[in-house]
Amino acid sequence: MLKIKWVYSMLFLILFMSGCSNNEELKIVVEKLADNGEYKQTEIADQNQVLKIKDLLNEYDWKNEKIEHNRKADYIFNFSYTNPSVEEKPITYYVWLIDNDTIQISREKTEYVFLNKNESQELLEVLIKN
Repeated sequence: MLKIKWVYSMLFLILFMSGCSNNEELKIVVEKLADNGEYKQTEIADQNQVLKIKDLLNEYDWKNEKIEHNRKADYIFNFSYTNPSVEEKPITYYVWLIDNDTIQISREKTEYVFLNKNESQELLEVLIKN
């Protein structure tokens, strides 16, 4: 009986530890549209900045509608795990600078949100800084 309790305790501990190790670090892969019409790629690896962007995106009131644009997005970004062995299907975000006060973000080209000046500044601070 003692062996069975010990085996179950060890099994529980192993499962618990493996569940805790799934907390992989994320990075943001950002592509900025250059003057020549090509995208220049950078990465944001600072976890505080990554989590800030992730939290901001979750706060927005997304509309379910596809929107067409007549120009390329000013920024394209997605979240990616820093560990290449982690399989994922990243969500791609497209950012258009509408004017000095407004930006539009499209998520997978099926949802969108318009951001006011304050919201835009928060998001662009992190994307442009890198």
